[in-house]
Amino acid sequence: MRQESIKIDESRAIEVITRTVKAKRDHTFIFEIQNEFPEEKFIKLMGEIGENNPDYSLNSLFLITPLVRGDDTFKFFERVTNYPLVKENSWIFEPQKVVDAHNSGIDVKEVCRQTLRPGSYSGSYLNQWVHNCQILVDHYQGNVRQFFNINDNNANEIIKKLVVKPRAKTKEKPEFRGFGPKIATLTVQWANQYFIPLEDADLIGVPVDFQVSRILIQTGAIDIVDPQNVFQITHKTILPLIKDICKKEDIKPKDVSESLWLIGSRCCNSQRHDLCPISDLCNGAISRESYDKEGKFYPIDTRK
Repeated sequence: MRQESIKIDESRAIEVITRTVKAKRDHTFIFEIQNEFPEEKFIKLMGEIGENNPDYSLNSLFLITPLVRGDDTFKFFERVTNYPLVKENSWIFEPQKVVDAHNSGIDVKEVCRQTLRPGSYSGSYLNQWVHNCQILVDHYQGNVRQFFNINDNNANEIIKKLVVKPRAKTKEKPEFRGFGPKIATLTVQWANQYFIPLEDADLIGVPVDFQVSRILIQTGAIDIVDPQNVFQITHKTILPLIKDICKKEDIKPKDVSESLWLIGSRCCNSQRHDLCPISDLCNGAISRESYDKEGKFYPIDTRK
């Protein structure tokens, strides 16, 4: 009989998730010393620049979120929020000003690159910056909030409009560019958390990335027999698993997302096992080299 390529231990996944969420709620382990998430500093800064205009802050977060793809989220937002050019070039977060600058011959992409200094993997998104601003101006009064309103402020509908379907024809592609499943879900999660209460926000699951995946792989909740495509693990396996567990255990996806991500980002990356609430379940930290270079998870990684 052929061995299954991906094995799921749901009971172990439930234990991992419930223990990490409890640690977050109780402010123990890593959550005792890490109380602020990286995007919070950026949102605060945008509130100050935009004179506490929530629409300016929402537009800013919407436009910048695709840049966290493939980058260290803490380091990225730390660079942005401590860089004077962000204040000097704050117009890059105002869609109408971006379109006007582009039409007047200003190289908006280069201004964004110098201002935001994205990682090499995510930097290609800057090619879409003007396009996304143009869509906001042409169809949504230059305001992301209007885009949400037109989609009934429904989290699932907004994600459907943002995500590019695999092998989609040009006419089937969404208006906005740069929003894959992870980034679209993350965008909606942050929008719901900080700006607009969205319907069905607790039903969209979590933005599954390397950090979230690694926790479930390292603890044996997900066992990989053969090399697996990242999308197969993150979107096809882990996302529905977490959705199901959140429903069964009455846990908010946001809490799962933040707790697993923080442990991977802060405990695993720094080998701070003493701060990890599930270190006794872990088989060892995996490498993200194959994730970044090949778009795959390898079973041999699970014992590193």
